[in-house]
Amino acid sequence: MYKISTSRSKVHKLCILEFFFAEIFEYAQSIGIDPIREKDLLFIAREGIVAPLPLDWKPCQDASGDIYYFNFQTGDSVWDHPCDDYYRNMVIEEKRKRSAMTASSRKENKKKDKKDGGKKNKTLEAPMKQKVHVSIVQCTKEM
Repeated sequence: MYKISTSRSKVHKLCILEFFFAEIFEYAQSIGIDPIREKDLLFIAREGIVAPLPLDWKPCQDASGDIYYFNFQTGDSVWDHPCDDYYRNMVIEEKRKRSAMTASSRKENKKKDKKDGGKKNKTLEAPMKQKVHVSIVQCTKEM
C-alpha cells in the first residue's frame, strides 16, 4: 500500500512560493521588466522585492488600508518603496548594457562580412572521404 503525503506544511510552502513568484512578476512589471521576455532580469525583481527599507523609513497604512512609506527623519512620504527607483535604474542600466552588447556584436558581424568580401554564406569544401572500418556486434541479453 502506498502512502501519499499531503502534509499541510508542504502545501503551505507551495502556496507561499506561488504567491512569492506572483509578487516577483508583478514587481518586475512595475520596475520595467517584462517577466516573460526578460527572464534574465528577474534577479533584479527578486532582489528588489525583499530589499529592506532604508534607515528612518517605515511602512504606514492610510485610512483606506493602502500602504505608503514615511521617513520619520525628513517627513517625506511616498507610495512606492523608497528603493524602487534604485531598482528601476538598475533595470535601465542592464537593458542599456544588453543593447550596447547587441550593437557591438552587430558591428563585429559587419566587420567579419566585409573581411570575407561581403559574403554572408561561405561555401565550405567537402571534407575528404575516408575509409571507415565498421565492425558489427550483435547485442544479446547476456551482454
